[in-house]
Amino acid sequence: MELKRRGVSEEAKEAKKDEPQTAKSRLDFAILQFCYFAICPPMPPPPDRLVFVHLSDLHLGDALLPPPPASSRAPRRRVRLPHNPDLLFPLRLALHDVAAETGVPEPDIALLASGDLTNNGSPRQMAAARDLLTTDGPPNPMLARIKGLPAVAASLGAGVGLRRARIAAVPGNHDHWAGGTFWQSVAYDLRAFSAHFTPPVLTTTFASSAGGFALDLIGVDSNSGFRPHQPDAASPSPATVAPHRRAERLSNRRARGRLDGPERTALSAHLRASQAQPQPPLRLRAIVNHHALRPCWDEPLLGVMDPLDTQLLLQAAHAGDSPVILTGHTHLIDLHRFSPRTIWELRAPSPFKGPLRSTDLGFWVHHLELRSTRRLVWTAWPYFWDGASRFASAADPRLPRRGPWFTTTRRGTATTSAPHTRVGGAPPANA
Repeated sequence: MELKRRGVSEEAKEAKKDEPQTAKSRLDFAILQFCYFAICPPMPPPPDRLVFVHLSDLHLGDALLPPPPASSRAPRRRVRLPHNPDLLFPLRLALHDVAAETGVPEPDIALLASGDLTNNGSPRQMAAARDLLTTDGPPNPMLARIKGLPAVAASLGAGVGLRRARIAAVPGNHDHWAGGTFWQSVAYDLRAFSAHFTPPVLTTTFASSAGGFALDLIGVDSNSGFRPHQPDAASPSPATVAPHRRAERLSNRRARGRLDGPERTALSAHLRASQAQPQPPLRLRAIVNHHALRPCWDEPLLGVMDPLDTQLLLQAAHAGDSPVILTGHTHLIDLHRFSPRTIWELRAPSPFKGPLRSTDLGFWVHHLELRSTRRLVWTAWPYFWDGASRFASAADPRLPRRGPWFTTTRRGTATTSAPHTRVGGAPPANA
C-alpha cells in the first residue's frame, strides 16, 4: 500500500513538472498561429458565379454537316444552305475560350437558344438541333491544320455537348413551319419542338457555382398569338379582321410576333412564382422571347413583335421585376433600353448564317457574380466572328468590331432593388 501511494505521488510530481512545458508549448503555438494569419491571411472563398451563352437563329438543317454537292467542280453556294457547317466547329471552340476568359469550367457553362433552332421545323431538323446542343459529335482533325487555333481544337467535335439541365430554349417562327417551305408554312405547330424540348411557358433555373443566387429564365412562345383558338379580349374579333389578316393568322409570312391571352397569363404566373421563392438564395429573373421588341435598324420591314404585345410584355416584365428581356429573330445584335421602366432588351445575333466574311455573326456571353455586401453584378458582352477562322471576344483588340457591353448591379434583395445599368467599358477582369 505504501508503495502504491509512493508511485502515485511520484507520477503526480512528474506531471506537475511537465505542466509549465505544456503551457509554454501552447503559448508558442498560439503565437505562431497569430503570426501566420497576420502575415498570410486565409484565402477568400471561391467566387460565386454563373455564366451562360445566349444564341439565337441557328437555322439548322436536316444534318449538322450537309454533304458537298455531287459535282466537285460546282461552287458551294453557302447562301442556299440553312446553316453554314464551317461555323459549327468554331462555335465549339468559342465555348472553350469562354471558359478560359471567365474562369468557369466548361461543363458549368449554361446555354440559352432564343428561337429558330431549325430552318423549317421538321422532326429531323429538330433532332439535329437537340444533337448539336447535347452531344459532343466526332472530332474534326481538319481544325488542327488551321493556323492560329490552339491544339485542343483537334479534339473538339461539332456538338456543344452540354447537359440538358444547362440548356434553355424557346421556339421561333421557323420552328412552327412543320417541315414546310416559306409559301407552305403554317403559323403555329409546336409538335416537333415539343418532342425534343420543353414547350413554353416554362421557367429554367440556373444556379450559381456556390448556390448564393439563381437566375430564372422564363420563356414564352411569341407565335402563340397565331394559335388556333378563340381570341382573347385584347385581340380583335374574327368578324372585324380583314381577310388578308385572317390568312396571316394561318401562315404568318410577315414573321411577326404575337402573344395570346393564355400565354400572357401563364407568363405573369411564372413571374409571381419566381418572386415568391424564399431567399436566400437571391433570385433574378429574365424573360426569353424570340421576336425582337423593336424593328431592326437596317431591315425595318422584318417582322417584330406587334406594338400592343410589346407594351404588354414590358408591363409584365416591370410587374415581375424582370429587368432584362432576351430576344433574337433579326440575326443582328442589339442593346436597347425601354424607359421609363428601365427594361433592357438584349438581342442575340445568329452564329451560323453566313457568309464567312461577315463580322455580324456571334452571340452574347452573360457573366453574373455575387460580390461582397450582397451585391450581384450582371455583365454581358458579345463574341463576334473575326471573318476568318474563329469567334473572338469583343474585348480582343484584333477583332474588327467592338461592343456593346451591358452591366447591371443589384444590391440586397433582387425583387425590391432597382437596377443601375451602365453600357460601355469592357468585360470584368477574369470574367
